[in-house]
Formats: sequence, structure tokens, C-alpha cells
Amino acid sequence: MKKILVSGLLQNNEKYLPYLFKCIAQSEEYNCAGYEFNYLFLTNNNEDSTLELLEEQKQFYNIEVINKNYDEEFLNLERICRLRSLREELLDEIKKKDFEYLIMIDSDIIFNGKIIHDLILIYEDSSYDALGTNTKNFDTPFYYDTLAVLLK
Repeated sequence: MKKILVSGLLQNNEKYLPYLFKCIAQSEEYNCAGYEFNYLFLTNNNEDSTLELLEEQKQFYNIEVINKNYDEEFLNLERICRLRSLREELLDEIKKKDFEYLIMIDSDIIFNGKIIHDLILIYEDSSYDALGTNTKNFDTPFYYDTLAVLLK
């Protein structure tokens, strides 16, 4: 059975998480044969119910949550600097995991289980080392962040 690790950064995502959980359910249902899904999310400094919603889903899915609370100095850094640091921290945790496929997601992107299935098929039938997706999110008409990537 091939292991798929789905990972991402989450902060104050309570409005997006119901859709994300729906997509997770679709992905597992659509891709159930031959794949084991695991989830690793790094969340920090939430001012909403993001952490509680993630904890509730642990009873249904193999979700690991790393929750951090950073100081004001870190939170006042420019967005790109914070994201770089958070992504490096998440990637350090990802490197400790055992998986064949890594899917990096943003919780506010629009996707479904068929997209993940199609990405896996494309990847398995190719000589690519990585695939990147280009999607849109809920709040903007274009996708502005290129770290939604499938890696082997």
C-alpha cells in the first residue's frame, strides 16, 4: 500500500476547514484502493476554533497536528518571511515521515478527491520528480502561492 502524506499550514482557518474535511473525505473515498492517507498540519496562534476542529477530525482520519504559539516579534515579520520560516519548520517535520507521495495543500484552495487521484495517475505514468498544481482559492480569482506541490 502506497502512503500519501497530505500536509499544510493552517492558521485561523475555521471557515475553510469544513470544506477541507469534505475534500479529505472525497480523496480517501475516491483513492481508497492501494493508498494510505496521513495528514500533518502545522498550526499556530489561532484566534478561532481551528485547533479544536482539527482535533475533532482525528477520530475519522489519521491527522497529526503540530500547534505552535509564536511571540509578537515573529508575528510582526512580513508575511513572506513568516511563511518561509513556517514552511521550513513543517518540511523538517515532513522529513521525519514515511511516505511515497507528499501533497502540500493550502486549506483555502478548491479541489476534490478526483484531482488527487488524477495527479497520482499522471505522476505514476511519468518521469516527473514533482508536479505542481495551479488552482484558485475562495478569496481571490487567481492562485498566488506556488507551494501546492506533489513531490515524491
